[in-house]
Amino acid sequence: MDPTESMLGNLAGGVIATALDSHALIQVTGDDAHAFLQGQFSNDLNDLNETGDAANPVQCQLNAYCNPKGRVLAVMRLVRYDGGWGMIVPAGLADQLVSRLKMFVLRARVEIAPRPQTALLGLINGAQCAGGRGLERVPVGGVVPRHMMIGEPQAVDSFMRANALEAAPGDGPWRLADILSGIPQVYAQTAGQFIPQMINLDRVGGLSFTKGCYPGQEIVARLRYRGRVKQRMSAGVARGLAALAPGDPVHSDQHAGQKVGLVVDAVPTDRSRGEYAFSATAPVQLSDGETLRVGPVPGAAWTRIALPYEAAEAGEAGQE
Repeated sequence: MDPTESMLGNLAGGVIATALDSHALIQVTGDDAHAFLQGQFSNDLNDLNETGDAANPVQCQLNAYCNPKGRVLAVMRLVRYDGGWGMIVPAGLADQLVSRLKMFVLRARVEIAPRPQTALLGLINGAQCAGGRGLERVPVGGVVPRHMMIGEPQAVDSFMRANALEAAPGDGPWRLADILSGIPQVYAQTAGQFIPQMINLDRVGGLSFTKGCYPGQEIVARLRYRGRVKQRMSAGVARGLAALAPGDPVHSDQHAGQKVGLVVDAVPTDRSRGEYAFSATAPVQLSDGETLRVGPVPGAAWTRIALPYEAAEAGEAGQE
């Protein structure tokens, strides 16, 4: 069986609830919050719906926060939450992100604060679950139906009991759904390593090329209009690994183990065989028969799995 079909089958087998304890919510409020964030992130906040009515529910928008060199410091899901804006990011980046953003507030009327008391729950195939009082239900795109439930821990507990759900151990199913959907993430190990196009943010609605300036925008735009991307993110599966994690190397047999890319995200799918599903960057153009491996040398052979979109344009190559 194709590994993609097998993994998708596991995710589609019923309602899966996973506590997103590895993520954190940062809230941004104030009269100038919209203008401030619009000038910091890669996407157009005007495309987010504010009303959350039944015909057009509150949406979740992917964004990159880049440094002036166009390197991604964080990938976030941005939502409207509790009268302001909510940024959902890996917990290991939250404090650093808050501190950096505060450096640029200056005289703007903006408050930026983590919300450690707010619980985050990932819900796969749960569209028919009874809604929880005091919870924000945010639809999230991907290859399986997903929602993110945001609210106080008591509200999440009540929702779980009302729907007779038990949380899966860890956030592996949620991250696997991102990997199979071709949706990237950046962690502390990989912050500052990628230009947005290298991790396909332009393919999954994470970039706007019409919104105006933000840190690194000139470099990101130049790559779109004047250059071509040398590396792109793909997905794969590998076996025989003791471990695999974001930031681990991708290397090539044909180049004596030389590093040619980085693992973006990885989750174990069969520990008995040391099997991991992962996303990783790699050269767009490879020599015929070139074998890529992931993990420390000698690593494990990368078997490609299909993404739900074409990552690279025809003939794409060049300098990032």
